[in-house]
Amino acid sequence: MLRTPTSSFISALGAILLVWPPSAVFGANLSDEAVREAYFLGQRNDEKTTRFLETYRRRLPMPKSGLYVSEIELFTPYAEAVDLSRQRTFGYSAQQAAQEYRDRGDVFRLRVRVFFTDTHSQHTYAQAATQKDGRKLKLGQDARAHSSGWQGFQVQLWQKDRLIEPLEISGVPVFRGYTVGGASYGFDVVLHYDGDDLASDNIEVVVLTPDGQRTVAEFDLATLR
Repeated sequence: MLRTPTSSFISALGAILLVWPPSAVFGANLSDEAVREAYFLGQRNDEKTTRFLETYRRRLPMPKSGLYVSEIELFTPYAEAVDLSRQRTFGYSAQQAAQEYRDRGDVFRLRVRVFFTDTHSQHTYAQAATQKDGRKLKLGQDARAHSSGWQGFQVQLWQKDRLIEPLEISGVPVFRGYTVGGASYGFDVVLHYDGDDLASDNIEVVVLTPDGQRTVAEFDLATLR
């Protein structure tokens, strides 16, 4: 099972338990040939690789105020195999890629990148995190134990009016430098989903922020590998 390092100040995000009917399956079980193809596409690590992975990302404009949900990325098992190969271009073999895929299984990875801004700082966010039941919840805790969400901040994956349950949620702080001094701090929220819970159809990712924003990104699994 994949795990992403957790941040000490970010709370868990909510998810409601609903199960997708077993007949509506994405069918992402990759053949050895497909894994090998994904491996070599990642090993190229060139413009072709970048263009391919960009089809799995949605880049969003900065709002006038509040938290900045800058990217929403949904990687299928195939795209995940490409991305992992892209990150390991030295001493990484096709056999290793195939074994890692078998160990990992057909898992979808949803990543939401959020930045703090002048109008919604890290301090503001951290203060809000302590107000949930008088304690601070941390990313990496089982979100299914907090299905009501956290302070209005939720990441939801919808398909045909069903809210799909994630296997796990984790978070890691990220940093974005500016050309003129300083840095903008933020975090990635990473959720993993069982491919058997998803259909080869349209997916809607909804991000609800504590300051009242609602950000939506759509992905059509029928057109993605």
